Amino acid sequence: MDTSNRLPAKKTLSQPDNLEWVRQSLAGNSGLSLKQFCIQACEHFGFLNSRGEPQIGNCALALKALDEKGLIALQSSLGYTSSGIGRSHESRCLDTPVPQPASLPEDAGKIGKMQVVMVATDEQNLIWNTILRNEHYLGAKTPVGPLIRYLVYADGELAAAASFCSARRKMRERDKWIGWSAGERTRLRGEVLACLNRFLVREGAHGCANFASMALGALLGAVREDWHAKYGARLSLIETFVDPERFEGTSYKATSWTCIGRTAGRGCDDRDRTADLGKKDIYIYLFEPGFRKRFGFPSPEERALPAWVRAAPADLSEGLAAETWARHEFGSSSLGHRDRNDRLAFSATVLANSPRTSAGAAFGADMPARTGWYRLVGNPKVTPEGILSGHRECTLRRAKGRKTVLFVQDTMAVSLAGKRRTEGLGPVWSSGLGAGVPGMYVHSLVAVAPGEKPGEGLFLGVAGVDFWTRRPGGKGPERLPPDRRESAAWKRNARRVDEFAEHLPGTRAVTVCDRGSDGALLLSECRKMKRCELVLRAKADRRLLGEPKTLFPTMAHTPRCGTTAVTVGRVTGRRNSAGKVVVRGRPETTVELDVIYKRVTLPPPPEKPENGPVEVVCVTAVERGNPKGRTRLKWHLLTTVEVNGFKDAEKIVQYYSERWIIEEFHGMLKEDCCDIEELACRTAGRLQNVIAVYMVVAWWLMLILQLARTKPDLLPETVFDEVEMEEMQTELQRVEKKSGAGSRR
Repeated sequence: MDTSNRLPAKKTLSQPDNLEWVRQSLAGNSGLSLKQFCIQACEHFGFLNSRGEPQIGNCALALKALDEKGLIALQSSLGYTSSGIGRSHESRCLDTPVPQPASLPEDAGKIGKMQVVMVATDEQNLIWNTILRNEHYLGAKTPVGPLIRYLVYADGELAAAASFCSARRKMRERDKWIGWSAGERTRLRGEVLACLNRFLVREGAHGCANFASMALGALLGAVREDWHAKYGARLSLIETFVDPERFEGTSYKATSWTCIGRTAGRGCDDRDRTADLGKKDIYIYLFEPGFRKRFGFPSPEERALPAWVRAAPADLSEGLAAETWARHEFGSSSLGHRDRNDRLAFSATVLANSPRTSAGAAFGADMPARTGWYRLVGNPKVTPEGILSGHRECTLRRAKGRKTVLFVQDTMAVSLAGKRRTEGLGPVWSSGLGAGVPGMYVHSLVAVAPGEKPGEGLFLGVAGVDFWTRRPGGKGPERLPPDRRESAAWKRNARRVDEFAEHLPGTRAVTVCDRGSDGALLLSECRKMKRCELVLRAKADRRLLGEPKTLFPTMAHTPRCGTTAVTVGRVTGRRNSAGKVVVRGRPETTVELDVIYKRVTLPPPPEKPENGPVEVVCVTAVERGNPKGRTRLKWHLLTTVEVNGFKDAEKIVQYYSERWIIEEFHGMLKEDCCDIEELACRTAGRLQNVIAVYMVVAWWLMLILQLARTKPDLLPETVFDEVEMEEMQTELQRVEKKSGAGSRR
């Protein structure tokens, strides 16, 4: 017998010499069934699987294909036709019914001998088919694939029957309970579990108490070893289904089966999603409670955690390349369908290539891509939270394993003057245009890894965003509850950081806020949080408990403890429509600051006096000297971080100086790169989706600039492909030639 044949059966049998052998064998074996002839052909041509067993199914399919082409005649030789005329496709049965058991005791414990027999002979097959067809409400249909059938005898009488087949290919509740991915399910389904697709207790055994559970136990004791011997897989689970309108599942519950949910009720062949076969309870029996560890599946406790918690820490350069960054950041976004994720990643890549142009100009003549982008941002199932969800997971993976991560938050006003056709906007204050300009407010939460030196912090990503608009005519005379005010965004993001910190062991998570967050309520709430620490710049002077003076005079009369240097980022100057300077620009500069710190106690917040007094540390940093052309820096920083000396106070000052990254980020969004104030959308909801995408684009561009400054040894191949590097080298040579700087890399 030739066992070296690895060609497909159809291709092998189609060869002239082999086809002639098939014709002669059919003529000389007219009394065989199709299965028996396939066994002969498999042995002759070496159609064997990895266990050395004949591949009967593949051989039968090849013979049927040759029969349909007219190359062989299965009907005249074996009595088989593909149209169903001739040999019947129904399971063959006995001509007479199988007698019911008549002498079973009233209790299964009194049965002398319980015997489980695996169906192997033709006679046993006929018996099994007969009792299932006549006594089971689903009949004796033969499933495709692996199959083991059993007959159960009690004191020599046939009292039950069962069959085990391959597990259902896909079930939402079961797959969620197991915890495997789609790829793992496809690869391991046959090794992990099988399905008890038929279980029949005959009518004559219904009067025997506990017989069903005893028979189930005997079947489960036999099937695992028999399945391993026949198919080479040691099962960990068995699944089955119970129709709740017919049965209560009592015998399954009595033998330690677990109900894990219900099916969708459509069956396994409902491609049109129209079938209604009735929902069934899904029961699982565990042979191996620790099967998840053996196969590497997450436990239920691990699955309850966010995906980024289970993932390994990510390096800053991971997925940063120009052709892959968007797929890396948006691949796991919660948009409801993977096609939306693919569309989002493709669109973000296109927009990042020309961030200052409109979407129409960025997509150019590619009308399908442009239309897909417009449909994506206008889809009611797409939200800013869903868009940023994948990027937030990547951001928190980049935060894992770091000693300290700063979560900086700030609010920016997006003025959309001239975009009055956009529905849902409200008045905002613009430094160039004044109050009453249509627009919206964007509150960002970004993650920053502080550097070893001031000004070397790295932008890890966007961890959250909130949008809101004000009503025309102002805020109104009524006082809103604390949780509905605009200032609640600061507290809401602090809670987010506290949740993040729960899954960042060994990492200090510090929320850094500007003067807009100044309020005793935020300090009081953060003081109660277990993991989130706060650095807040005070805006208003306030009364202190136990001190004769208010906060600012008290700090002014406190002796300094040291001097530190920080880098203050540049400010881009802005003029209004009349040409008047409204924001004075300044370059990036390093300043020396005198540092003072003192432990103080603030009165309880008026909104929640039950919270009691708030104990914090105030760190004041005052610029030395009187700078020309700008205001002298003076920061009063209230913090819940423990401060026990100058080094700790200096660290608080450096934490706050890293807040400048969010100013640069908002500048990239509004003026320096993305020009989000020039966007034109039909509704405010669409505009929010677009801004969320541009936030990730701005992060990517900012991180590239930061890595270029702080890590000069980073290879350009990390970000750019060969074509882009050649274009940059050509442009660099052109600029150097024009400036006369010579050839310099």
